Amino acid sequence: MGSKALKRQPALALPDLTREEIISIKCLYSGSANDVQQKLAIETVMTKFCIIGGLEFDPDDRMTAFNGGKRLVGLQLLHIINTPFDKLVTPKGEPK
Repeated sequence: MGSKALKRQPALALPDLTREEIISIKCLYSGSANDVQQKLAIETVMTKFCIIGGLEFDPDDRMTAFNGGKRLVGLQLLHIINTPFDKLVTPKGEPK
């Protein structure tokens, strides 16, 4: 039984993206993404840019801190996605 080594992307490198992920992000930005592209774009941002589901540790303490900042953005997005709307906004439509 062989073991797979964890593939660690350098903290400052652009993540490896598929053609579909690139198209989805571009379409989301331009406002022309369909529902599948919208979901793929946000999942790509969350997993590949914000390293949600990955490790923030790096042998270099500064890179670990940098990765922690990337994860914070992803966790904030995840909070907005998963929290019911009425828990985020008052009846008058103002943020809580």
